[in-house]
Parts: sequence; C-alpha cells; structure tokens
Amino acid sequence: MAKRMPCHESLMISRVFRVQSETAAISRAFSILAETIKDRRHVGRKVSALTAEGRMSAWVLMLIPIGLGLFIDITQPQMASALWSTWIGHIVIAVIALLEFFAYILAAHLLKVNV
Repeated sequence: MAKRMPCHESLMISRVFRVQSETAAISRAFSILAETIKDRRHVGRKVSALTAEGRMSAWVLMLIPIGLGLFIDITQPQMASALWSTWIGHIVIAVIALLEFFAYILAAHLLKVNV
C-alpha cells in the first residue's frame, strides 16, 4: 500500500502493520495512528489559516508596482512614454521585473506550508 500511495499516512500505516504484526495490540495502534493523522491534518489547516494573511500581503505587495505603473501611464502619459521608449526606461523596467521576481521567490519560500 505504501508503494502504491506514497504519502506520510500510508507509510505510517505500513509501519504500524510491520511493528504490530508481532503483537496483538493492533487496534490500539490504529487508534493512535488515526489520532496522529487527524492531528497532523488539523495542524496543517491551522498553519494554512495562519499564513493566509502573509500570502495575501505578498500578493498585494507584488501588485503595487503594477498598479503604480498603470496609474502613471494613465495620469502622466509623457513619463510613461519615456519609460517605455528610452533605454534608461527599459533598464528601470528590467530592474523592477527582476526585483519582483526575487520578491516572489522569497515570499513563496517564506510562506511555504509543509506539515
């Protein structure tokens, strides 16, 4: 079963079978295993809920430069055309895109939920 369904829970069940095959207390072992699996899932949901604010903050921070660029494009067309048509503007856009990429990687790494 552990080979067909490679996850933590099936691996724990196969280990319980191996260990408890020598003793008669398999029902107690399964109840403890079921409680452990429930606790792990509960902790995973709690971690996901606690990091939701951080994930939303990361999305907002990632969208601020895009929103600011659109705002400048609408309100200051001369400045936006300089940004899109000059080589210095292209460098600025490339630096912003690179920094946004690194910010996304960092936020994804910090907010990774592994339980």
